[in-house]
Amino acid sequence: MKRFFATALILLANLTLFAQEKTEYNFFTQDGDVVWQKVFPTDLDATAVFTAIKTSGALTDITETETVLVGSLVERKAEYSSLGYSRGSVPIFVNHLLGGFVKVEMRDGRYRVTVNKMYRIDDSSPANDRTDFTFYVNKKGQLRLFPERAQEIFDYNFTKMFEVKAKVEEDW
Repeated sequence: MKRFFATALILLANLTLFAQEKTEYNFFTQDGDVVWQKVFPTDLDATAVFTAIKTSGALTDITETETVLVGSLVERKAEYSSLGYSRGSVPIFVNHLLGGFVKVEMRDGRYRVTVNKMYRIDDSSPANDRTDFTFYVNKKGQLRLFPERAQEIFDYNFTKMFEVKAKVEEDW
């Protein structure tokens, strides 16, 4: 009986290790893909939020409905010096161009931004090698080789890119 409970406890512990949940920096895996997803509270309506995101220059190939905006992320390098990191202190792939697919969904008082189908382009190589972020998902559907520092940097950049703040009018 003790052997049964010990075996059951070990199996249960292993199953909980394989469950993939959202990381501290809003990353998770879905169908073998790395996904970043964050919900932002807002007092603005969908038109104002979508206009701010469209005019920010973060997206191309934009399609819009009443409550959903989709587009492709403009390929750019992540900014990390604001977080106190130097070029030598970040994973090499953070210095590559980053692209992906973006979906913004609006609901009452909040909007959700999902970035998936992400890829990086090694612009320092002559062939501009492209690597999909599916590379960072193992066969069990878990993130691998995707350090927290990289997650923190990408989370910071995506938040900065897609957080829409209401303009405060200064009344003199």
